[in-house]
Amino acid sequence: MGAHALTRRDARAALSPGERRRRRLWFVAHVVADLMLLVAFLMTVNLVYSQVRVNLDLAREANRTAELTNAWPAKDKVAAWNEANEYNKRNVDITTTTFDGTYADSDAAYQDALNLDGTGVMAQLLIPSISVNVPVRHGVDLTTLAEAVGHVYGTDLPTGEPGTFSVIAGHSGSVRGMYFTRVPQLRKGDWIYVELLGKRMGYRIDKIETVLPEETEKLRALYNRNSDEARLTLYTCTPVGINTHRLLVSAVRVPDAPDPKTQVDPVWPSGVIIVGSIIAFLLLLAIIVPNVMRAYRLLRRNRRAKHRAGLATGSDKVTVVSAPLVPDPGSEANHDTDAEAPADVGDARREPPTSEPATRIGDH
Repeated sequence: MGAHALTRRDARAALSPGERRRRRLWFVAHVVADLMLLVAFLMTVNLVYSQVRVNLDLAREANRTAELTNAWPAKDKVAAWNEANEYNKRNVDITTTTFDGTYADSDAAYQDALNLDGTGVMAQLLIPSISVNVPVRHGVDLTTLAEAVGHVYGTDLPTGEPGTFSVIAGHSGSVRGMYFTRVPQLRKGDWIYVELLGKRMGYRIDKIETVLPEETEKLRALYNRNSDEARLTLYTCTPVGINTHRLLVSAVRVPDAPDPKTQVDPVWPSGVIIVGSIIAFLLLLAIIVPNVMRAYRLLRRNRRAKHRAGLATGSDKVTVVSAPLVPDPGSEANHDTDAEAPADVGDARREPPTSEPATRIGDH
């Protein structure tokens, strides 16, 4: 193990400074890329979690409204139903259809009709094949569509009576919630359900069309007051995130519709999305954490190497200075140095000798 570590250190030491610098930069860039990937993944998970949470909140609100109206006395249900049908009779055409909510806000009769819980919710919309369960509110102004889906003012209230034509609009690709994001996945033969005043009505999709935003006549062409069919149309932007066109998904009411539970989407339940996100997060951590730990160990190793290099440099300086002061006892040079050292020291303290010879007492 030690020999292996020594070999690796020797290999690193044999690299040129430029090569070592290049490797460090590559490794740092790799770690930074991993961290950026982790941040991007966390942002995506947060977005998915937010949308799933909003969808669950909308489903609870829709279910609560349905349970509330189911508990109404029968006479109250009949009165609300008759009021909605009377409103539809006065709504002789859809030439007033608007997607900005301007007229809807100023029409008190419209706002009062089917205002089931006092918050503007008129019905519950279920599309089991794409996991949609949302409350339907009055109008399609910005506030309404930011919170749920809305009934388009100028079309009939969704009572499902013969000759009625109702349009429900919702956002697709919203960062807040799914809403109608998966409506483009619907196909002919899929089912749409409206829960209203304790009554569930099923609609089977028979027409799907993509139009330009200004082609509202395509929407009005679906309307036929003299028909015996009740028609419901979903209206949303497409393609998702680009929104250059509008998608019309139209369905006709079928009296004996199948139970919504038999049409449940088997692919995208909220629990699967949450569990899948957690698994993906753990897999990403398993990839990124080893690289981050490797970077941490590399930084620690570099710090230790610099520290050892600093100690070695300081030790060499001390040895050079102290070497003359600590002679080797076994060296002849050291004996000569020791013998001459006092004289040298004494000479250093005496004045330099003169050129004349010293006078002895016996000479006189």
